[in-house]
Amino acid sequence: MIKFSRSVEIGEDFNNITVFGFSINDMFIVDPYVSECGRFNVDPVETYGISKEDADNLVKLNKILEEAVQREVARKLKPALPDVAVLAKTFSRVLWRCLTAAEMYQVIARNAAGTDPGVCHSHDFCDANTAMEQALQELGVSYTAPTEVTELINEAWDLAKAVDFYDLIPGKED
Repeated sequence: MIKFSRSVEIGEDFNNITVFGFSINDMFIVDPYVSECGRFNVDPVETYGISKEDADNLVKLNKILEEAVQREVARKLKPALPDVAVLAKTFSRVLWRCLTAAEMYQVIARNAAGTDPGVCHSHDFCDANTAMEQALQELGVSYTAPTEVTELINEAWDLAKAVDFYDLIPGKED
């Protein structure tokens, strides 16, 4: 727990960012180790009459606030990822549009006969990575290869293979 010997207030810094600080002589001090103009390092005890403990705690508190805001902004900017089954079905639809039914059935047969579960024979007939990227785009996901997108892709690909790409012959009811 962070404790102070004086009142801490909420205000804004010079960049209009919400921060914690101390009101001292009509000044709002957010970093007691910096001069009023922000150009010089100062001693908080000598310059503002703020104890070293309060100065350190204020810096720590503003750092905690900044990190919390950054996490929340990142969380809100992070696109929602689709469900694995939704991506698997969308990927399957893209493949069924790109390949003929005969090619798709060869993919399914080769996958069933294959010994390496990490191999998908859709690559024998098209650039299946591009098909997956197209599926992601159709679902509004920008593929930038962060870990969670890569994991989603792998899980969706495995599911699509496991259900024989949903047997989605174009024009056939889902």
